[in-house]
Amino acid sequence: MITKNQFEKLSVYLTSSWAVWSDDFIKPDCRKCIENEEGQPKKYFKNNLSLLKNNIILLGLNPSGDKEIQRDASSNFLGNFHSVIDDYGRRHKGDLFLSNNIMKLNNIKGAYMTDISDEIEGKSPNVCPDEHCVKKELEDKLIILGSENVHIVCFGWKVFNIINRNFGNRDKKPDNKYGVKEFSIKWKNKNITFYKVYHYSYSVRYGADKKDKFRRQLEYVNKMAGK
Repeated sequence: MITKNQFEKLSVYLTSSWAVWSDDFIKPDCRKCIENEEGQPKKYFKNNLSLLKNNIILLGLNPSGDKEIQRDASSNFLGNFHSVIDDYGRRHKGDLFLSNNIMKLNNIKGAYMTDISDEIEGKSPNVCPDEHCVKKELEDKLIILGSENVHIVCFGWKVFNIINRNFGNRDKKPDNKYGVKEFSIKWKNKNITFYKVYHYSYSVRYGADKKDKFRRQLEYVNKMAGK
């Protein structure tokens, strides 16, 4: 569970959000969902702190999409990963796919969500974050969350490789049978396990097989987080 103080400290980061979505969010027309209301979903999160977890982090690269459309989604209303239908009738299919899968997993649902960069850019090759800042910011967030045992899910190779370089992993274990690569470290009396899974937008883009593999990867992490 997250305290009010932890919640407010994490809310200052532009890419912060939480892995909780309303039932209406998954509907084809989600204009009436909580996430589409003014000041949301931050108000909903704040009123339901018991749903939020401090031992799971879901880590993306950056907020994506059209810069003019997505700018509000990455504001302090904590709308990152919770984009709804815009004025042009468009929707981020990756966010919808992600919510559908995570809300079925009890140990991941409610996780803290964030990106390693707050640059709004739809093409990941164009995103080149300062890796020293990435490391420092993630460490700061870990301190705020306060858990001694943390599971961090990296969406995609780019995020995982940056994390891998900056947290001193020397483990060369191959991917497991689910296609998940993982390593563990001890930092400031915290036991941290990092996982590389497919990027959810990649899974949507490349068909049913990738979607199924992504689901199984999340199920694996969900199992590990429950131990």
